[in-house]
Amino acid sequence: MENLVRIFTINENGKEGYAVQSIIIQNGSAPLRIPSPFGSDSMFFDNLDSAVNAVKNAGFDYVLCKTQYEPANSAPEKTNINYGKIIDVFIKNLGNENLEIRTSSINALAKFGTAISEILIATLNENKNWLVQQSVVKCIEKIISKDSSSTPIFLDSLIKISETDNTMLKSSVLKALEKICDNKPE
Repeated sequence: MENLVRIFTINENGKEGYAVQSIIIQNGSAPLRIPSPFGSDSMFFDNLDSAVNAVKNAGFDYVLCKTQYEPANSAPEKTNINYGKIIDVFIKNLGNENLEIRTSSINALAKFGTAISEILIATLNENKNWLVQQSVVKCIEKIISKDSSSTPIFLDSLIKISETDNTMLKSSVLKALEKICDNKPE
């Protein structure tokens, strides 16, 4: 997800708000938070428009995430792993030229299933690197193979990307669509 800042919906004490992925820059004595796809900190906003404007003003695009927001600064516990950072590592390696690295990333991301569907769809639609797109398609194919009920989530994006001129990417998309046909009711 190149240059996409994640925006999470939060609900605290019955009040809805938004957490934006950000980095901290030391500005004299006061720290300055700036929206960034590489950040591990958060900024908080009362409404979505303010959150989106902050991201746009920082020069990035955004993706809305339905996953539960967890503060990055929470006390680490053995059961409290920040999977968002792990997912980011795998997403960043989907375009790696080394097949083994790409395959590890695809397999790991597929284990998250539909929980990361928004991230996968945003990466597929926004990233123009065909190798990244092909890796996302292979990941989606694995998810569909394990859970045919996930088909509607990915179908429109697969059909849209199938119009590519890149034959390697098109081949992967058609295999994923074929997997959907394998799961059709009799």
